[in-house]
Parts: sequence; structure tokens; C-alpha cells
Amino acid sequence: MKKIWLALASMVLAFGVSAADISEGKQYTNLSKPVAGAPQVVEFFSFYCPHCYQFSEVYKVNSTVEKNVPEKHQNGSLPR
Repeated sequence: MKKIWLALASMVLAFGVSAADISEGKQYTNLSKPVAGAPQVVEFFSFYCPHCYQFSEVYKVNSTVEKNVPEKHQNGSLPR
């Protein structure tokens, strides 16, 4: 019986949670120019990752890579 009440209470409390509206100036500000020396954010994509692989068809990764990456490119590594 306790499990049922716990499940019902969890469902009721979950309905009270909602995403807040984000507005410029309150939660964040846009920068007019990049900050020199700031850490760089690198976005990774791998076909070995099941989650990324599912997005490959949605975002048409293959055609985007073919269009944006020249045939001759340099392989690089991230600084440690």
C-alpha cells in the first residue's frame, strides 16, 4: 500500500515541475565580441555513440560533413 501512495505522490509532485522561461538580460547576456583567452567549447559527435547515431539521420550528418569538410583535411588533437 505504501508503494501505491508513494507512486501517486510522485506523480502529483511531478506535475508541479515546469520549465522556467529564459529571457535575455535576466538569466544571461549576449556578448558583442568573443572573450580573448576564454575556454573553448568543443562539440563532439561519434557514430559509435548510440544516441549520436540516432541523430545522424534527423540532422543529416553525412551530407553536412561531406559539404563542410574538404576532402583533404588535417587531423588534429585537442590540447591537454
